[in-house]
Amino acid sequence: MSTAAPTAADEFLKACENNDWQAIVKMQDQDQDQDQDQDQDQDQDKDLQIQGLHIAAKNGHFDACAVILDKHRDIVDATDSMGLTPLYKAVLGTHENVFHLLIRRGANILHNCFKEMNK
Repeated sequence: MSTAAPTAADEFLKACENNDWQAIVKMQDQDQDQDQDQDQDQDQDKDLQIQGLHIAAKNGHFDACAVILDKHRDIVDATDSMGLTPLYKAVLGTHENVFHLLIRRGANILHNCFKEMNK
């Protein structure tokens, strides 16, 4: 039985999960070189960066969060499908160093984290 080779997105998310910040930087640089003028690819890349930031924050991976935010400052308060922010996930996991990083990078401490509360 053969299994499909992992995609670049799979590799990126795995690097975020493992706090492999050097691999994250390398993949970000490759993506930037390849996708200079393609809006749809940039939107997909931003979504992937958001997923990666959420994974890294949840797992307390300071370095991975830092390198993602170095390239994508505007996603610091990006929510996942449940309406949760990276800051909320860092707090939930008691990852104080990631909490402080996110605050220094502009995370909104008053952000309402649950979609149900917004109804």
